[in-house]
Amino acid sequence: MTPGGVALAPTLLALAIAPIALAAEPVLGSPSEVRNFIRDARFAEAEARARELLAEAERRHGPRSLEAAEALDVLVEALWNGGRSNEPETRALAERAVAIKDERLGGDGLGVATSLNNLGIVCSDSGDYAAARSAYERALSIRERRLGPSDPEVARTLNNLGVLSIHLGRYAEARSFDERALAIRERARAPADRDLATSLSNLALVLQEVGDYSGARPLYERALELREKALGPDHPHVARSLSSLAWLLAATGDLSGARPLYERALGIFERTGRGKNPAIAHVLTGLGTLLLASGEPAGARALFERALAIREETHDPDHVHRAETQSHLANALAAAGETAKARAVHLGTRARRRSPTCAFARWVRATRSPFSIGPSRSARGPLEASTRSWPRPSPASRRSG
Repeated sequence: MTPGGVALAPTLLALAIAPIALAAEPVLGSPSEVRNFIRDARFAEAEARARELLAEAERRHGPRSLEAAEALDVLVEALWNGGRSNEPETRALAERAVAIKDERLGGDGLGVATSLNNLGIVCSDSGDYAAARSAYERALSIRERRLGPSDPEVARTLNNLGVLSIHLGRYAEARSFDERALAIRERARAPADRDLATSLSNLALVLQEVGDYSGARPLYERALELREKALGPDHPHVARSLSSLAWLLAATGDLSGARPLYERALGIFERTGRGKNPAIAHVLTGLGTLLLASGEPAGARALFERALAIREETHDPDHVHRAETQSHLANALAAAGETAKARAVHLGTRARRRSPTCAFARWVRATRSPFSIGPSRSARGPLEASTRSWPRPSPASRRSG
């Protein structure tokens, strides 16, 4: 559940990723080298190289130089791609990049838009939606003025505004942003099919959130195909697509179809070293809820405990995502007959009043948990199309540029 908004599916919302040079061999120690590390999901290496770039730029050109700002941009991109948007340092670095570029380029420089888009992502991932919208709208204004309304860079910012609108439950607005971004990217498809996949995923999420599951599914499937083709089968963005499609299948009652997709997504995240990233907590939660619905509370408990450990590292005690993960764990404990432990966990959820549990979890609880309210229903029926589901963290297949 977003502050003042609605609960979202565990779909990992796709923000626009900064363009990454794929053709020529990057110059060692250049921003393009860092972005190639990010593209390959080598986030620790990307961060280390970006910090080296920043130190060198400050030494040679000064801490208020454009070179320093460009190094700050790629460092911020490495940090939020690595799941560290919520850290105060990340926002401070993003704000510093914007300030330097404003000073050196003026308020209308194209380079300012890149830094503003990064800042918007960090603010959105941290729940500061007002600051995110301000940054995105300014970036969009710059890009439309300087590049025209149909440039692929305009689509990046439209994409991120669409994500923000989804967070706020403004689905008609989100659909307008996403459809415009998708039209731009369809026209400019090569060589960035992964960007097209981002727009397809975001539009699918809008349709999913308004209950149009049949409309969302082919978009998710096409996005998955494009990402596998562009990035290979073991990239974290592929895992995001798998998780999104798995949730949709589970929400329509196809638990046997959803499970292998969740398991494959989890395997990808584990192999790419993202075990402490908030993105994996969503996959763990989705798979855990599916196991609970299938009558496997012990397996569900283990997954929810892993997800909660990630949430405790990456979110404040009162954060809604942390509260919801505790609620899922309480359901698993209750289903296993550990009622006292379940109640203790449930009562320890400080933000529970702000965060109704997702539709899928309510469905499981109504059929299996001693915390049920009202008559139980069949444990095999699909969710109502109008229901909402659990929220996203921030990142995701996403981001700036």
